[in-house]
Amino acid sequence: MQRSGIQGAGIAWYTPRSWRELEAVTDEPLCSYDEFVRKSAEHIRRFEAEGIRAERILIDVAHMAAWCKRQGLRVDSKGRSMYGAALLAAGGDTAELDALGFEDRSKRAAH
Repeated sequence: MQRSGIQGAGIAWYTPRSWRELEAVTDEPLCSYDEFVRKSAEHIRRFEAEGIRAERILIDVAHMAAWCKRQGLRVDSKGRSMYGAALLAAGGDTAELDALGFEDRSKRAAH
């Protein structure tokens, strides 16, 4: 198997309290917190088995919801994924994320 060039991956992480906050603002049903923890552990094990360092990135739900709103995104799996990718690019720093520009290239028409 060929190893990818990826050195590390960010895994969105929620506390029990922030999971409840997420349930209150998301546009879609979520699994239980226990199921989230189990699935996250599986993802981390898979990454590490491939030699990819996985880092838990604590999500500030209020910040994520406000960021999604500013970007015209729903707080659904797509919006959460885009937020996570942007937050990772900002080194996990929400102030840096707010200072960075963001362009949703997924909305561009294919040529």
